[in-house]
Amino acid sequence: MVETCGDALQGFRLFRSFPFDIALVDLDPPAVLEVPISGWDFLRVLRAYLPELPVVVLTAAEQTRKMREDAAALRVAVVLHKPISPGQLKSVVGALAIKKTQALIGSKDLQSRCW
Repeated sequence: MVETCGDALQGFRLFRSFPFDIALVDLDPPAVLEVPISGWDFLRVLRAYLPELPVVVLTAAEQTRKMREDAAALRVAVVLHKPISPGQLKSVVGALAIKKTQALIGSKDLQSRCW
């Protein structure tokens, strides 16, 4: 299932109400009630609630050392630069889904439920 949000506030509400497998976060989202909130700010709050959720960042900005540092600090799985092709997005999401499945298969919690 894919859900979209019009702004960060909608994103916060959605992430608190449904367990997602992957988050795609734009670094330049629309303002919330005319208050600008960056994608990095959204990610900081998201990480407080969902520290293990795989995150893909979408940006039109040029990659900088600061961007790489922020992405690493917030445990961003992948940074994609716009324009993004459907094939590129499908490949990244598929790879993250496989990685998450492999982690679950190796987890003791899953093993105890299956055996």
